[in-house]
Amino acid sequence: MALFRAARRYPAETHYGSSLSGLARLFARSERFLAVIGPSGSGKSSLVYAGLIPTLTERSIVAGVRWIPVSFSPRELSDDPFQSLAAALSKSFPDQNWRVPDLTQRLRTHPADIAAVASDALGQAGAAVQLLLFVDQFEELFASKVEEAARSNFFKLLTAAIECPLVRVVIAMRSDFYNQWPQDEICIALLRSGHFPVAVPGPAALEKMITGPAQAAGLTISPRLLQRILDDTGSGPGALALAEFALSLLYDKKEGNTLTETAYTAIGGVAGAIDGLAEQAVAQAEKALQHDAKVLDDEATSRLFLAIASVEQRDNEAGGALAVVRRRAVKGDLPEAALILAQQLADKRILVSREGNNGQPAVYEVGHEAVFSHWERFKGWYARYAEDLALCRQAEQAARDWDKDQRRSILK
Repeated sequence: MALFRAARRYPAETHYGSSLSGLARLFARSERFLAVIGPSGSGKSSLVYAGLIPTLTERSIVAGVRWIPVSFSPRELSDDPFQSLAAALSKSFPDQNWRVPDLTQRLRTHPADIAAVASDALGQAGAAVQLLLFVDQFEELFASKVEEAARSNFFKLLTAAIECPLVRVVIAMRSDFYNQWPQDEICIALLRSGHFPVAVPGPAALEKMITGPAQAAGLTISPRLLQRILDDTGSGPGALALAEFALSLLYDKKEGNTLTETAYTAIGGVAGAIDGLAEQAVAQAEKALQHDAKVLDDEATSRLFLAIASVEQRDNEAGGALAVVRRRAVKGDLPEAALILAQQLADKRILVSREGNNGQPAVYEVGHEAVFSHWERFKGWYARYAEDLALCRQAEQAARDWDKDQRRSILK
């Protein structure tokens, strides 16, 4: 978001104050694993990306130590978390000339090799350099399409990583997936070793997150407009994301260095910012398709929605509560109409477009999960098909379990 880029660390430092520096110092000196856990929209990723990592890399928390962060999400490239990790490592250490498929296979088959990989990457620097692995959107690891064997081996890799003196690990995970965490002794010990809960920012903290970056960027926002934003945003999960969407639009429509109430009213306020932008994208996609005598029908939008969202259970119990989790839509897999809509949504910053590298495909994904709860068209689609999507998920999982059992019986 343009406004927040002006003061990149301000939201994290405002919300957590001196605890951020204290957390970074403690983590740098003793903790080897940190799990940042909180509800969607609580700023988990921001705390790490714009708070913890810059604090470690740009300040003298520990004299003589240089931190090299490597960040990725488990399903960033595919349903194999090891591929995402291998691609991130290969990109961060190009001199190693790692082939992503080979490194993926090595780490998947021998998770403990993460220690040797880290040693090769850091060379002779020894304790003077620390590799910081940040696994964002960790809940993706619990998606039904991630094989159980891959999930189990990934936890083994995390355990091996924190036992290596060269590596520290940070994860960010939604709290509604807390019950999915494996309950074996080793995994519980891993979570217990470093647990940092994150709460949704309250009105006072959110106010500082708005006024601080605005002041740093030389912008003026009236007390009346600020109060309107705070009243419309509320204090529930996703409040910070809603404020970011609205402020981004206000920044684009600013008059000189002033954020105006007129612009805020025009965008429909916080509540209308996401839905308004998304519907503008739909209208533009429909107009673009009309030139080729084509239409944007329910099938095209459904194909896109299925590609950018998956329905997962929040716990391990059959019939448990369902949650919408973002996923990445491979551009090459989308039909033409869905692809045109995706590009229009990316132009409005509802979706984020990521170009492929190292032979990986280009993808689209939502800018924030708040899109799922504030875009009326998506909410209506989900209300109609949620049960069917959950049933499909269960059928896919049953098919994978059956196939796995069949392979085991053949090997006996």
